[in-house]
Amino acid sequence: AAMQSWSIVTPVYKEAVLYSQAELRTPLSDGRSLLEVLRTLYAGEWRNFLERLGVQAADPELYHVHWADEELEAAVRLWASMRGQTLTRTVVGMMEYERALALISRVETDPSETSPTEAAATIG
Repeated sequence: AAMQSWSIVTPVYKEAVLYSQAELRTPLSDGRSLLEVLRTLYAGEWRNFLERLGVQAADPELYHVHWADEELEAAVRLWASMRGQTLTRTVVGMMEYERALALISRVETDPSETSPTEAAATIG
């Protein structure tokens, strides 16, 4: 049995999905940038993030290095947006929703009705 399609509409008015490099680097009223604030609030996650990316720095708390690397910039913008931008979390959640529904469908389907190939394709 094929899964029915699912549509989600999220009303948004001029809300950025991802923080820009300028938004992350511009000093706020206290003199710190948004990226510095997020790194402070999520220090452990920031260290894990840098480790996952393979960033080698004498002090992993410092981020004065990598805006020239487009891939790293995109990863940092997404990391920051996932922690400080509600719409980003909503969009990522909607993107994962299909996989979650497919997994639920697979779990709830009688195994005798689903071939192993179909089951593997469902999870992706």
